[in-house]
Amino acid sequence: MADPYVVGIDLGGSHVNAAVVDVTGNVAGQAESPIDRTRPPRDLLREDVARVVLDAMTVAGVERRAVRGVGMGLPGNIDRRRGVCRFSPNFRWHDVEVARPLEEALDLSVFLLNDVRSHTLGEMQFGAGRGVRSLAMLALGTGIGGGLVVNGRLIEGAHSAGGELGHITVDPLGPRCGCGNRGCVEALASGPAIVRAVAELAEVGGATGILALAGSLEAVTPAHVTQAARDGDVDALSILSEAGRWLGVAIATVLTAIDPERVLIGGGVGQAGELLLVPARREVARRCRMIRASETPIVAAQLGQEAGVLGAAALALESVGLLPGLLDASHTA
Repeated sequence: MADPYVVGIDLGGSHVNAAVVDVTGNVAGQAESPIDRTRPPRDLLREDVARVVLDAMTVAGVERRAVRGVGMGLPGNIDRRRGVCRFSPNFRWHDVEVARPLEEALDLSVFLLNDVRSHTLGEMQFGAGRGVRSLAMLALGTGIGGGLVVNGRLIEGAHSAGGELGHITVDPLGPRCGCGNRGCVEALASGPAIVRAVAELAEVGGATGILALAGSLEAVTPAHVTQAARDGDVDALSILSEAGRWLGVAIATVLTAIDPERVLIGGGVGQAGELLLVPARREVARRCRMIRASETPIVAAQLGQEAGVLGAAALALESVGLLPGLLDASHTA
């Protein structure tokens, strides 16, 4: 009998990535394709996403009968039990059936999870979270997503929203966040927040090194800020230090709430690494008084772009009984 496999799908705003994965996390084959997120959801899922899954199986040389199930991480609020995306601002989806169209196209069971919770599962099972029973993950990008693991299980919460760490309020009078609140850590430490800080400096004649690197203010990305900081640019170092400080305020709240064994920082903006982590650790040390924060490592996530597909694969492995005990059994939404 062939070894059992699952497929993990990472559905992003511009691309879909699928991987055929075994129970050890080994990727047997992978495929990726750009998507048009303005397409009707059913067409996008049944045609574009399904095609990438089939392409990954072809690359892997794995027949459909050897695949036990499919996991998919996607941005938004997910009703796992109904296989529905309640809301995804990236796709402008409201109460969209996701699992069923894919199941019809692939003749396989499909299981859903929020994308960053999926990333957290991947790191927990196959990456920087291995060997610990509790951890928190923050993924810094266009927004800030999060995930929590307690007693070895991913916490989903009563309404599938457990782990929305990017929307911890760190400055009640701070800038408006995309969620409508003021002062979320997402509004102060995400990619757009870093670019906004460059624009504010540029208004008073600063950020010249960053602008020279990017070519224009309109072209600036967090990667330009990171590169400039690594080159010793004072303005870039200051911007990342401030973002790291706000990140540390949020992490201090998480540590006080659940006292995890490890905190992981991932996502595209998280690739700034120690430029963000050093000021974050410093702020955590200032603020955490009731727990031994110095004993909780705050480190970079390990899997990079593979976290999404490996986490979705872990979801599928758990859901079909090949890797049980990863999800919070008390989840009822």
